[in-house]
Amino acid sequence: MQGNRDKVLLTTAVINPAETVRHSLSLVNSITLRDFGRRLLQPASFTRLRRNMGLLKEATSQPAQQMLNILNFEYRAIEKAAKNHPATVALLRSTERVPAPAAVVLVSRLNHDAEAVMVTTEKLSKRGFSRLPLLTT
Repeated sequence: MQGNRDKVLLTTAVINPAETVRHSLSLVNSITLRDFGRRLLQPASFTRLRRNMGLLKEATSQPAQQMLNILNFEYRAIEKAAKNHPATVALLRSTERVPAPAAVVLVSRLNHDAEAVMVTTEKLSKRGFSRLPLLTT
């Protein structure tokens, strides 16, 4: 599957590993780098976010509850932003016709799409898909 910042451009059926490597290299070579601005914060870790929310749910102090509200807001905002993101659409479309277990090759700089990729790959891993990241620089 190939996509860009706005939409999904190409998906492939299940192909053999050598063909996957060829498609991936071709995709990496055709990537046009764009400046999406400098990322000021690290992408949120869903695992850490959920763990912290679980710990704060047990706390009774007002500051802890306020922090829990902030983390809940962050969690919902990330999920909402990821829902219709082109990376989410591309990853979900790539698994529509493929039964798990299977591997999804992910080519990304993980800049503007980091949260969408994180949310979606976590959901895919729960369905039995593995992620093979090819990070570009």
